[in-house]
Amino acid sequence: MNTPRLAITSLFSLLLIASCKQASQTGPESVTTTKPILTTTPLHNLNFDLDGDAKSDYLFEFTGWYTATIPPSYAWVLFVNALDSNQVQNSSLRGTLPIGEYVPISDTSGWNHYSQGLAASVNGSPWTGRFVKTTAQILGFRLSRQGSYYYGWVTLSIEDDGSLSIFDFAISKSADTPIRAGIHA
Repeated sequence: MNTPRLAITSLFSLLLIASCKQASQTGPESVTTTKPILTTTPLHNLNFDLDGDAKSDYLFEFTGWYTATIPPSYAWVLFVNALDSNQVQNSSLRGTLPIGEYVPISDTSGWNHYSQGLAASVNGSPWTGRFVKTTAQILGFRLSRQGSYYYGWVTLSIEDDGSLSIFDFAISKSADTPIRAGIHA
């Protein structure tokens, strides 16, 4: 990774951590805005601090590869990787899907340490996928803390150019307690 890209990724991480610290003034569990609290430029990774403790909990990561098929092609995919023992909500059969508003996020959901692709672009085509929408979509998370889980969600959208916007997020106040998607605890 070259230095300018690393510097930009670090800058976005600091901006998000600052947003989380602002949230702690009104409650560490949520941030509410109608405009994105963070927007990245295409193909720039994003460290995400869900609980506002100034430590990254998740990494939104753009991964690319080149194939030497005829004709040659290249692809980019956006994944979410859980850091430490945290997890991302997944369905084993259908991959990572947006969650409807008010749907409970709990231990009965499917969980993994990484997401299926949230969006992809092949040969420079516009980005497509379940999270590329004109309206923001909700993704479930759970944080592992001292043998318990804290359930949370983030509202995000991915533009057809690959830029990522985060609009809102929340985390449950109590360990092992479900939270409803789109609702602040």
